[in-house]
Amino acid sequence: MGGSCGDADGSGPEGDAAQLAALFDLSLLRFQQRDALLEAIQRYRRRGQYDMAKAWETRCRRWYADRYDSRRNMVDWDYHMRIAPRGTPGLDASLGSIIHFFHFRHWRSCGVAHELRDSVYDVTNTSLLSTARGRTKEFKDRNGKDVGRSVEAYGYWGDVVNSPYHCFGTTAPLAPDAGLFSTSNRQFSHSAMDVAEHNVMAMLHMLRHGEPYTRGARDDAGANSGAGAGAGGSHRAHAARGPTSAEVLAEAAAASRDAARGDGSGEVQQQEQQRQRESQQGEQQGEQQREQQQEQQQQEEHQEQQQQEEQQRTADARERARAEEAALRARDAALDAAAWRRLLSRARVRLACGDLRRAVTGRPALAGKFRAATLGHMHLHLAGAAHGAAAALAPGAPLLIEGARNMVQLSDAQAAAFECKAAEIAAAGGFGRAECAPQAAAAGCGPAVGPVPPGHIAFVRVASGTRGDA
Repeated sequence: MGGSCGDADGSGPEGDAAQLAALFDLSLLRFQQRDALLEAIQRYRRRGQYDMAKAWETRCRRWYADRYDSRRNMVDWDYHMRIAPRGTPGLDASLGSIIHFFHFRHWRSCGVAHELRDSVYDVTNTSLLSTARGRTKEFKDRNGKDVGRSVEAYGYWGDVVNSPYHCFGTTAPLAPDAGLFSTSNRQFSHSAMDVAEHNVMAMLHMLRHGEPYTRGARDDAGANSGAGAGAGGSHRAHAARGPTSAEVLAEAAAASRDAARGDGSGEVQQQEQQRQRESQQGEQQGEQQREQQQEQQQQEEHQEQQQQEEQQRTADARERARAEEAALRARDAALDAAAWRRLLSRARVRLACGDLRRAVTGRPALAGKFRAATLGHMHLHLAGAAHGAAAALAPGAPLLIEGARNMVQLSDAQAAAFECKAAEIAAAGGFGRAECAPQAAAAGCGPAVGPVPPGHIAFVRVASGTRGDA
């Protein structure tokens, strides 16, 4: 599955396949494990109907058991007695946790943690579904052991207690931003959802551009609030044209003056004036009709010209949009190619599963090849001597073990006991606490451990013959 990065810059299915082949190494997997991996990936692509709400309810009923009807009280207890008193990493614990109680309670009730926009989140996330295999307990044999059939169940078997906010929502190590953790009246101005969105953006930006991410200032002002002001001023209202005109008013004024002077002109003069008025009115009406026809013709020509100009503007806008889209696609293609070259020159992912000693630590070719390792709290036993994790790490390489600080099932005393047990198992496996890192570096064993992520316990691989300090 290996490949060079020189031919991995192309686009399309062949280019994507070459890039993935150069990034992932499946040589440590058996064919059965590769088939299982392929089946899991193909299930991600399926759009079959799966009742995630029912699966979540079933999982919660299994966890709460007899206390299912009082689960809201248990959620309140877990938050105010476990999460809130432990505070936010790096800040005063009296401020509480940046994880908001409303978000935590909402996730515990329905399983939806991050709602970033006003939409209905009713599509199943198939990447959270997996297959659990086991054996039924139908009867017991003569030795008292449970005997039954091998079964498997496809569904959701993940966390329903601790919430996923601790993963990305409580710290911002890649792109520190003090504004995300600012407070007002001893209340956080942002929540864990904002911090998680910031961290995901930072990771994607660093993968794409290869540089640190800085949260840009958001312009809350309306971009077009003052645009178009006075645009309607070009359309002026026309003067009203009624039956009364300036000539009619002048004739009426002259007639009133003549009547006041007592200068009677007789019936013939009145008839003559009436004929003149009718003639003038006819001429005015004809002039008005001609003006109306000319105005109507001008309006039609103006509308036709406006339609032509609008069509031309639409065509120009489409052409600019095509050019901008082509430029953006070219820019994205260049960024993708640069990101793949940078990634393939620095990293290679080797997938392994099953027995750790058989797959990784027991291979002489991989001895001392790993420069760092991390373990979840459920895999703490892998740091012991039985699995040989120390043999695969270079001397002085750090080992980060997830602590029990974020587990709401455990009290503070139990979390401290877990840390002591982790130190004991790691010491037996050839690791020392992170405080021994300067001495190990001075002895030529390797570099010292950098900043430790919150909620983790740091160890280092000590040199042969050196005993780890538990």
